[in-house]
Amino acid sequence: MNAANAALGKIPGLDKVCGLAASGIMATVSTGAAFTVRTDAIFREFREKGHARVQSAADIAALDLEQVDRVVGHLAAKYDSLAGAGGATIGLGSMNPITAAAAVAADVPVFAGLCFRAIGEYATYYGFDISDPQERMFMMHVFELASESNVKKGRKMLVNKLGKMSRRIVFGGGSKAGGQAFSAMASKVARLLGLRLTQGKMAMLIPAAGVLLNSGFNVYMMDKVCSTASMMYRERFLARRYGDESLIGMAE
Repeated sequence: MNAANAALGKIPGLDKVCGLAASGIMATVSTGAAFTVRTDAIFREFREKGHARVQSAADIAALDLEQVDRVVGHLAAKYDSLAGAGGATIGLGSMNPITAAAAVAADVPVFAGLCFRAIGEYATYYGFDISDPQERMFMMHVFELASESNVKKGRKMLVNKLGKMSRRIVFGGGSKAGGQAFSAMASKVARLLGLRLTQGKMAMLIPAAGVLLNSGFNVYMMDKVCSTASMMYRERFLARRYGDESLIGMAE
């Protein structure tokens, strides 16, 4: 993928494709489409699995982590399958060189929306209300962390940022995010995600390999998104459950 993108990055018009992809992600976020999670269905699932008192996110907070983990089950596998199937379908459209760039620009916001939905489900399963602007900002940064490839610097910075946000949301302190702050941050992260995801998907333009590469990229990225979301929300769940701020890790 890296070798392919090194060559593909020189294609004229790549910046335009990235811009279109970022605009699509921003439109998905600003309209709320990125946060469409059926919370009632998740609460009902808890009740069906033996937790009759769960009617809201606050009720989930009273459970033990192992109880919640059992309800979450194989959530990542569901989203990996959806991502792989969607990537293969779009990959077929990229086989025509005339429409390939348009296929990439259209695919990125759709895939990003699926990733946001996965993060939102993890948040809801672990008892966090994603209708709160602060929680939506946290979701954006979880996605940003999952897509970050710079382990030494970039991931360390984002882990610390998410740690500080977690402590503020769970234990209070500091200013709360308003609608204007969320919009500004969402626009910045959308541009970044648009660039990263477009670069990853440009390998679709390789003749005869687009289907396999795009499907593989989708599954790879979705797996990172799900594992990152799982760990971040489980960490916050424990910190809130036991009232211990030190359970929220910070990078050294």
